[in-house]
Amino acid sequence: MVPYLQSPSRWPKSPAKMTARQNQSQHGCAIILDATGLVVLGASGSGKSHLCHQLIDHWKNRMLNARWVADDRIIVGQVGDSYLAHAPLQLQGLAERRFSGVENVDWQDKAVIDLIVQLVPGSELERMPETTDYRLLPDGPTTPKILVPQDNISYAIELIGARIGHFGPKHGSETN
Repeated sequence: MVPYLQSPSRWPKSPAKMTARQNQSQHGCAIILDATGLVVLGASGSGKSHLCHQLIDHWKNRMLNARWVADDRIIVGQVGDSYLAHAPLQLQGLAERRFSGVENVDWQDKAVIDLIVQLVPGSELERMPETTDYRLLPDGPTTPKILVPQDNISYAIELIGARIGHFGPKHGSETN
């Protein structure tokens, strides 16, 4: 069995008690970078899956843990003051890679969501993007949200890494 990136002790107690209203399908992706759960939102075709693949590769290249939770569709539930995300059964362990198709990926069955990432056109991004609060479910708890450019993946990775505190030089020598 693959060890969890997010310890099950972080998961809210009794996820089975989520109601149907609290257990909603949304268009987006969910990943874990080290122990931080992210949901990536954006318009159709904005590059959500591509950004997640790049983030996971970026973290793994720096000898940090990273794993998929869900691609394209996520099921979000509220338990207490947290959101818990997982993939629909038919999409578990799968992610689309643009121009290559759907592939099997390293994945985890669920994650507590710590940060919402919203892809937007670069022209809509502030020079100094601020973190705001966002609700994944109506009347649900607020979760920090950042806007990142959909047309500059390197900058998006830098903003996300800075926000969660894991951006820095790769372990070992840096090569390009």
